[in-house]
Amino acid sequence: HRKSTFRSHPYRPQVSVLILTSVNCMLTCIVMFCNACHFFSFSPPLGLGMDGLYRVSGNLAIIQKLRFAVNHDEKVDLGDSKWEDIHVTTGALKMFFRELPEPLFPYAFFNNFITAIKMPDYKQKVQAVKDLMKQLPRPNHDTILALFKHLKKVIQHVDENRMTTQSVAIVFGPTLLRPEVETANMALHMIYQNQIVELILMEYETIFGR
Repeated sequence: HRKSTFRSHPYRPQVSVLILTSVNCMLTCIVMFCNACHFFSFSPPLGLGMDGLYRVSGNLAIIQKLRFAVNHDEKVDLGDSKWEDIHVTTGALKMFFRELPEPLFPYAFFNNFITAIKMPDYKQKVQAVKDLMKQLPRPNHDTILALFKHLKKVIQHVDENRMTTQSVAIVFGPTLLRPEVETANMALHMIYQNQIVELILMEYETIFGR
């Protein structure tokens, strides 16, 4: 495998990009892992409190330059002035997940997560999602764990960034899980996708706890 790493910066995430070949789908996947310095280590003053964090789009041309640099194993210093817009960094991160050949929540699990979120009993719903999480491939599980830990921190700064649990879910729902084949239920699926992300954020400790 190959790794590309961002160099540390106090107001930018330090991220490792690990490229894996999946035996099951024979596709090359980019999976974002947490490293020793903590995945998504934003400092609150200029990071987590930024208005519209993850909702506001950065400059697409610069985002693509950042993505290209990382994908080609270039060392990227996020302290460089050309990456100074936090929305470029968050935009690149969203793009990584959005352009995975298979979403972070694998296709094979999509219907099961939809079934879980539709359960009428709340406790059973949370337990069903918890059980599904345990069944995910380890790279996917650990990446989701790190990502949602970060997103919970984003929500904790809602008074500054105006990103509520629902706002974050709307941004990340369709990015993290989607059906392999789009159907006429696309609009309904989007609602469920957002609800799944929202539930995981609200019940993070329960879902990822023992």
